[in-house]
Formats: sequence, structure tokens, C-alpha cells
Amino acid sequence: MVKKMKMAAINKYSYILKSWSVEMPNAPYSNRVAFERMKRITLVILLFGISFMLSFGQEVEQEVIDSIFIHSDSPSEFRLKMLENCENANFIAKQDIEKNQIKLFIVGGIAPVFCLTDPDFEKKYQVSYHDYGDLPAKEDCMYNYNSRVFEYLSKKYGKSWKKEIREDVFGLKEWNRKN
Repeated sequence: MVKKMKMAAINKYSYILKSWSVEMPNAPYSNRVAFERMKRITLVILLFGISFMLSFGQEVEQEVIDSIFIHSDSPSEFRLKMLENCENANFIAKQDIEKNQIKLFIVGGIAPVFCLTDPDFEKKYQVSYHDYGDLPAKEDCMYNYNSRVFEYLSKKYGKSWKKEIREDVFGLKEWNRKN
């Protein structure tokens, strides 16, 4: 049924395009040029419409796309932004922990905030802060990632890291309430 509708639309558009092959021998040059430009613009619009109709209903499963980003070598801050299912942020955190490239995500705003204690904390606990600024990943994705890192820090260092970590790390307060 959908294929028939698409074919009918294509046939309709091709009929319109064929009917435009009108010659304008007596028209001034500028009118002919304007008419040709109008034909080209309309043709482009029609082609976009046809391509949209042909692609309609051909959705790629988001799990496939998420799995591409989970197993990518791209930085985790980029991969986190691309995830649809935020449960997959746990896998990215696990990979970063295994590669010893652990990050803690912060949503800072337009101007990044740098604390004098950041380098000491990063060196001592082998993590790095990443400030998304005002264009963060999804909140659930950042929370899941940071929660996994908090669990790792607790297992490895006990409670000492909680006294030294920046208070604006995303999800820290909520995680502390739950744990």
C-alpha cells in the first residue's frame, strides 16, 4: 500500500516536470532566465519531497546506532552525547575505567570554571574533569556514566575521594543521597 502511494507521488511529480517543457520564444530574456531558475528551485524542492517520502518508514533501530558509539574509539564525552538509550552510558564508563581514561562530567555554562584543586584531584585519583559547558549530553546519560565512576572511586579509594571532589560534578549529590 505504501509503495503504491510512493509510486503515485513519483508519477505525479514526473508529470509536473514533463509539463514544464514549455518554450517561451517571445518572452524577454530575463523572463526566460527567471522561469528556468524557478523550474530548478521547484525541481530541487520536489526531489527533496520525493526522497523524504521514499525514506519515510525506513528507520534504523537505535540500538544499532548506540552499539556503534559504545564500541567506537571516539572520546567518551562525544559518545555520551550521541546515545539514545542512556543505560549504555554504563558500558562507556566501564570501557573508560578499563582503559584508565576516566572522566567526571560537569555542566558548567558558558564560561568553564577551573578550581585550583582540580589538578591535584585528577592526579591523585587518576580521573579528569570534563566540562560540557552549556551543551551537555542527556542528563540520564551523564548521571549513569558518573555514577559508575563514583562506584569505581568508592571501591578503589574508599570515602576519601568524596571530601576532595568538586561539588558541581553532575549527579554527585543525587548519588550521595542514594548511597
